[in-house]
Amino acid sequence: AEVYERLYLDPWPAKHATNLRLLQRLLPPPRQPALRWLDLCCGQAWHFQQFPDVGRRIGIDLSPAQLQQAQRRNPEAVFACADVLAAPLPDGCADLVTCFWGAYC
Repeated sequence: AEVYERLYLDPWPAKHATNLRLLQRLLPPPRQPALRWLDLCCGQAWHFQQFPDVGRRIGIDLSPAQLQQAQRRNPEAVFACADVLAAPLPDGCADLVTCFWGAYC
C-alpha cells in the first residue's frame, strides 16, 4: 500500500485521464446526492477522491492495507474488505458500478 501510487498511478497518467473522462460522462454535474456508486476492487479509492461530491460511495477490496488508505483519503465513503466475487450484493444496491483496477488484472 505504501508504494501503490508509485507503481499504479504515477506511471500511467493517460490511462487515468481516460478513466476520469469516462466518469465525467457518467457523473455529470450537478452530482446527485442520492447517487450510490459502488467501486469493486477499489484499492485506495483514487477514483472516489476525484469526485468527492458524489452522494454515497461504497468501495470493496481484498486488501486491508489498501482500504485503510482509501478510508483515510475518503472519510465519508464506506468500505468493505471482501472478495468481490463472493460479496453479497443485492440487485439495485448501486446506481453506478465500476471496476477499474480489478478489470486491468
